[in-house]
Amino acid sequence: MPYRKSATSLQDLCIKMIATKLHVFKHRLASPNFPSIIKEDLFQQICRSKIKILHFNSDIFIHSRTQFLHHLDSFDVSIDILVEKIGLCKNLLHLNLESKLDIPTECLIRLVQHLPRIQHLNLTNRWKCTDRVVAEIGRNCPLLTYLDMSSCHYITKVRPLSRCKKLEHLDLSYIICKSDEDCFFLLNNLHFLKVFRYWPSCLDKLKKLPLRTYSIEELTHVGPEDIAILTAFFPNLVKLSVSTLSGQRFMMAPINQYKRLTSLCLREMLLIDVKLLDQHCPSLVDLKLYNCSILSTCFEDSDMKKLRLFKKLRKLSIKYDNGGKTEDYISELEIEMFLVQCRNLEELLLSYFVDYPDAFCKNLLLKLIEFDLLKNVKSLKFSWCKFIKLEAIFKLLEMHGPLNKLVLYYCDNINNTARNEINTYIRIHNLDMQVKYS
Repeated sequence: MPYRKSATSLQDLCIKMIATKLHVFKHRLASPNFPSIIKEDLFQQICRSKIKILHFNSDIFIHSRTQFLHHLDSFDVSIDILVEKIGLCKNLLHLNLESKLDIPTECLIRLVQHLPRIQHLNLTNRWKCTDRVVAEIGRNCPLLTYLDMSSCHYITKVRPLSRCKKLEHLDLSYIICKSDEDCFFLLNNLHFLKVFRYWPSCLDKLKKLPLRTYSIEELTHVGPEDIAILTAFFPNLVKLSVSTLSGQRFMMAPINQYKRLTSLCLREMLLIDVKLLDQHCPSLVDLKLYNCSILSTCFEDSDMKKLRLFKKLRKLSIKYDNGGKTEDYISELEIEMFLVQCRNLEELLLSYFVDYPDAFCKNLLLKLIEFDLLKNVKSLKFSWCKFIKLEAIFKLLEMHGPLNKLVLYYCDNINNTARNEINTYIRIHNLDMQVKYS
């Protein structure tokens, strides 16, 4: 019997069996009497499972009742026929066009004109998405709640999107829009907008406007010097991404502006005092530190050993990829000291994509187990940590705690022999554990 949450679960086995024999089930699945909800579920699960299928049969998965479509480059027809078929999907709610397909501008326009019920539309990196496509989206997609047009480099006018009154998530990063006034126009007219990703040049003008937008909950591309004024303009922010030049010291603004933040991502920062971070952001649930470093003296305070900070923090990600520069990375000791303050973590990710001294992370996992810092962790991921000890992995499995997901990507010590030993241990002890390798 397959084990729960393992790669060989019964559900996965069934999906793989059907996926590898789609030609056998072709006529039955293509029948109009076959429940469309089952077709949708099969398509979604095949895509999520990353099963390699050269060509999906468009007659099976694209029909009038289809609600979700993505992986369009995997279908078995030309782009013109594919666009024509999708145009007949009057109930389509979710369309992801982020693929390798080269979709001409005219095809995009025809497609958008036939999507009256679309709610989620991803046009990421569509170089042939132009102002004409934007205008058609504004005219024909009134129910849109999610729109991603990031890296659509030839878009210059976005004001027509103000007609999509239900938009909650709008990503316009890395487009060549020269009009900051369009940005402000959208903010003033999209009253349900929660996530707004924009071109950073508009920040300078935003500071000069008496603008307060209460719907916005997430902002990105924010510099530390802009935090105070932006949190004043957007008082209901709960998710914030802050980045700066490498090594710049991160200073928090007045305390009352961050009470609502639940998710914070810091890039290229030097944290001077982690106590201030906790005091200013008491509601933090998710914290990401990318290419950051921590001032080691902040742990020398004798009170730090008695404190229990970040009581609400459940997810912590520490990533470092700084082109081989090792002078400012977070050391093993600093990670250890930081985690002492995060006793309620449920998800932990450590990723070091550089050549550090061989000793890095060699003993970290053992120390985390020894000091009981992983007792509440349900998901643990190590990526590019070269010397994770197999001994530590077995001690982790012996804890019999809530941990049910372990990811070991590009960890040099975890070779095929080590993987077999880990999988055998899980099978023999009937552990409810999912392990993923690179």
